[in-house]
Amino acid sequence: EDQNPGGYSAITSELKLAADWGKYWNRPIHLGEFGAYMKASPKDRAQYYRFVSSEATRLGMGWCIWDWKAGFAYWNRTRNDAHAGLRDALFP
Repeated sequence: EDQNPGGYSAITSELKLAADWGKYWNRPIHLGEFGAYMKASPKDRAQYYRFVSSEATRLGMGWCIWDWKAGFAYWNRTRNDAHAGLRDALFP
């Protein structure tokens, strides 16, 4: 079992809470801005983005990432392309 207070179980629990609220009140939910800081490894960043976006999608939520080119960057300015693994993580 996941005992990490910021781990998969915690993320799923928080997303489900929001999704349940939306269903109860008949309101759409949009997960506005999630991301992983650039100092994390590319593999870990991709894993996090994949997990959060897929859980939000599974629960019927719209979502967006934070941010495009700064500290949580999706876009690699040097290569003019997405950072390693992120495109596939977000858009399988």
